Amino acid sequence: MIDLYLSKNSRRNQLLLDFFQNYGIEVSCHSVSEMTKDKLIEMMSYSSDCFEFLSPNLLRFKNRDNL
Repeated sequence: MIDLYLSKNSRRNQLLLDFFQNYGIEVSCHSVSEMTKDKLIEMMSYSSDCFEFLSPNLLRFKNRDNL
């Protein structure tokens, strides 16, 4: 089962839910307001690159030394 934190964008949420349902993947839905700092840090620890969790338009800041 996948923990899925849904945003305020209902169209995108429905697309995600449809995708998982089409592939028979069980999800446990949570509101983005349920996201805690500890949960976010835990999720980021599973990734080798924290930029995977950010908006694609923020990738321009990746590998910049002057931030």
